[in-house]
Amino acid sequence: MVETVLIFAALSAAFELVLVAKLPLRARLRLLGSPRLTICVHMFFIVCNLVIHFGTVTGSMTAIVAGLTSFLVMPLAKRVFGYICNKHYYPGIKRYSLMEVM
Repeated sequence: MVETVLIFAALSAAFELVLVAKLPLRARLRLLGSPRLTICVHMFFIVCNLVIHFGTVTGSMTAIVAGLTSFLVMPLAKRVFGYICNKHYYPGIKRYSLMEVM
């Protein structure tokens, strides 16, 4: 049961990271730089996981753990891609030129 919870939480975290990576560059960097938008992303994934896995104890545990992993994914994405906050670009591991960003 615990293995199932951890596997589905890891899959949910990977899916969230892929969705963030698929956003257009400027939208992704602005999303990662805005605390309000990142909280909205967290809440969206928590609610989606609760709706999808509703009905069983294992499903509820999976949804909660997946929601908690969401709080790890966004700082990881911020570190990898960088972010834009107050019209200032903070580069991450993957650097973009200012022409691409602005």
